Amino acid sequence: KAAYSSARHQGLRQAYARMLGRHPFTAWRKSVLRLPGGVQAETNELVAGDRRARLIFLNVAMLSGRNVRMPQLWDEPGAVAQSLVAKGSPCTK
Repeated sequence: KAAYSSARHQGLRQAYARMLGRHPFTAWRKSVLRLPGGVQAETNELVAGDRRARLIFLNVAMLSGRNVRMPQLWDEPGAVAQSLVAKGSPCTK
């Protein structure tokens, strides 16, 4: 699952690189965005002249314990979703 998530991230990076006129396999700057409560998000940034793209991956699992899915995070107060760190991510949790 972590490798699948990583591959999806790579596909997004490639698409955005092309939109910025760069080669699909251009290296992106990856970092960790620290959010309240100890939550980490992965950020990827690519600069091409005066244009830039910044992707933020929250790494929310598609299905969490007790069958929690993404829509429930908005619809049900107190719903909790697990995260799934992508392979090769700078995030540790």
